[in-house]
Amino acid sequence: MRICGVDPGLTGAAAIIAANDGAMPELIDAIDLPLAGVAAKTRIDMLALRAWIETHKPDCAVIERAGSMPRQGVASTFKFGRATGAIEATVALCGVPMSVVEASVWKRRFGLYGTEKEASRLLAIQKIYCLARAVQSAATPQSRRSGADRARIDSRNIRARGKSAVGGADLSDIHSQIGEHHDTTA
Repeated sequence: MRICGVDPGLTGAAAIIAANDGAMPELIDAIDLPLAGVAAKTRIDMLALRAWIETHKPDCAVIERAGSMPRQGVASTFKFGRATGAIEATVALCGVPMSVVEASVWKRRFGLYGTEKEASRLLAIQKIYCLARAVQSAATPQSRRSGADRARIDSRNIRARGKSAVGGADLSDIHSQIGEHHDTTA
């Protein structure tokens, strides 16, 4: 089973893993979310995201629920929501079943609730050894955004929450196991 995990937003990331029969999950790919436009007109490049999704053919997607941050401005909140909507629409239009999961749900599952993003990075390295290479490459100077490696880690942990929720079950059962919104329109 191929699972796509997404940490939404303009500085977000997506990852694909293969999880088969209790074997160690294999990282297939991880990317910064593709962008189009510049400065205030930056937005998710939905065509590039679609091409990436269609290349990897995930069986399901798990996306972190978007919400505004304390003291975040109105324009910034709108931009974040617009980016998240673009991601969700792209996944749905690719025909990939999608679940939206609260950050607190996947963080609590891994004992990360109330911790800094660095704890997520360390957990990913500790739990899934193959991620160490991806984390290292994410931290290279070629990374176009600060914090991109942290977004990749969040997307992997979100995706891993989806994997543990799926647990080899039929994809139609994701909603009841995660306890979150399940969009079956895809």
